[in-house]
Amino acid sequence: MMIKIKNFAAAIITMMFILFLFNCGGSEETVKKEEVKTVIDEEIIVPDLKVNIHEMYCWVDLMPGGPNRFQISGNLNVSDSYKYDLKFLKLKAVRIFQNNKQLFSIRPKVKLDENAITEEGKSFVFSTIRGLSINPEYKIDNPVDIRIIFEEDDELFEYNIYNQKVEKVY
Repeated sequence: MMIKIKNFAAAIITMMFILFLFNCGGSEETVKKEEVKTVIDEEIIVPDLKVNIHEMYCWVDLMPGGPNRFQISGNLNVSDSYKYDLKFLKLKAVRIFQNNKQLFSIRPKVKLDENAITEEGKSFVFSTIRGLSINPEYKIDNPVDIRIIFEEDDELFEYNIYNQKVEKVY
């Protein structure tokens, strides 16, 4: 009788071990499938623009004697791509956001340079001329997000810069 109980206990332990192995193997397979899906999803994403930011400067003019104004200037280089022709690519607008709310939208003054296109790409140097009146929702001490919008043949290309520091000028 003692032998039968030992055999029965051994059979139960063996079955539990086999079930444990099958359960672990199944969850591993599921995890692998999810990882593959994630990698495939990431590979599909191709950025529209390759931008090298040489300089991006934002400031608020708080000098006495005039109204407070928001200013921005930048120097960007856009690399060539099959998606657009650098000769016809133009800087259309710059939009400033804070807490996902658009505060400013400008058509920047762009410095045109006959040598703007090189083997590295096309250079865009831009700035506001007189600055922008301060939006009441703008929080001077917080960074801003910048969306730079380029256009070529009615097609728009956007490039985002996040958490840009804004200097105060007195």
